[in-house]
Amino acid sequence: MRGPHTLTCSLIGLLSLYGALDGAYAAPYYGGNSYQQPQQDYDVVKALRYEIANHEQEIRTLEERLEQQEEIVDAARSAADSLKKQVAQLLDADTSDLDSQVAEVAGVNDKLNQDLHSLQKQANAVAELVEAHSTQLKELEETLAGQSQQFSTLEKAVQSLVTALQDPTTSSSGVEGTEISYSVVSGDSLEKIARRHNTTIKAIKEHNKLSSDKILIGQKLKIPQ
Repeated sequence: MRGPHTLTCSLIGLLSLYGALDGAYAAPYYGGNSYQQPQQDYDVVKALRYEIANHEQEIRTLEERLEQQEEIVDAARSAADSLKKQVAQLLDADTSDLDSQVAEVAGVNDKLNQDLHSLQKQANAVAELVEAHSTQLKELEETLAGQSQQFSTLEKAVQSLVTALQDPTTSSSGVEGTEISYSVVSGDSLEKIARRHNTTIKAIKEHNKLSSDKILIGQKLKIPQ
């Protein structure tokens, strides 16, 4: 299991890696609700980054408390060793008080060990939570990457259509034959893709020579327009 210090270093590296997200997935906006989805996902990513930063601070605080507890335990153990030496030197004297002090120090030591165990559990719980958020952040990043590619493709298609419409020599049949390339992302289906691009499942299957509705993440599809 990774310790809090190792996890903290991983968090710092993760936050540095995702520091460029502020501008990496910005896509052009042409109006309409469908173009505002990447901004919403990007806001979720920023919220997750903020939450991870909070967990990082919480782990650092736990580390400091662990170090303080370890110093107290070391001091208590040193005191116990010192008392044991005194007991050995005073074998002929009344050792009832020394035994009481030793027992007291032993009790303090047990209590400190329990506190350390409790703090370790808290650190492990925070580490698991941070790892879960990191996984979610990675999934959102992959989704944003796919959406960014989609919008880039749509932008090129729109530019081609605008150019075709502005060119008086272009016929209507030339516009109808336009197609775009689409990369399948997680959660996609032919139905979703067809609805998103205002076409039909049958048209997509025929255009890509698909014998079934099964598609794979990363698969390139030609979408008829």
